[in-house]
Amino acid sequence: MKDASSNLAFAGRGAAAIPATEYRQWPEPAAIAPDRREVNPAHLTPRQLEVLALLCEGLPNKLICRRLNIATGTVKVHISCILRELGVTSRLQAVVVASGLIGALAADAVEEDDLPGEVSAH
Repeated sequence: MKDASSNLAFAGRGAAAIPATEYRQWPEPAAIAPDRREVNPAHLTPRQLEVLALLCEGLPNKLICRRLNIATGTVKVHISCILRELGVTSRLQAVVVASGLIGALAADAVEEDDLPGEVSAH
């Protein structure tokens, strides 16, 4: 017969024992946030894009609301939505992702300009 204590894991000094079957795994990073390369900036509203652009300039909430003539609470809501949509947890991460999106959009625009069959005038 097995000892009942062999099926328990110690949870920490002075803490109760937890059955080993009760352990949970942390979710995979992909389950927490979507792949940032698949984020579509079209899911952001025009106002959220304006707020994101001002975030990229490094402006604090107070200056963003003055620049856009909106309340600080509204700026906070926009930023929360932006962070959620981009799958990040901080303003800095949002700026980094936005920079990557701008670069990707610019690269896509260049590729569309280079249509096959057209001869360049250069």
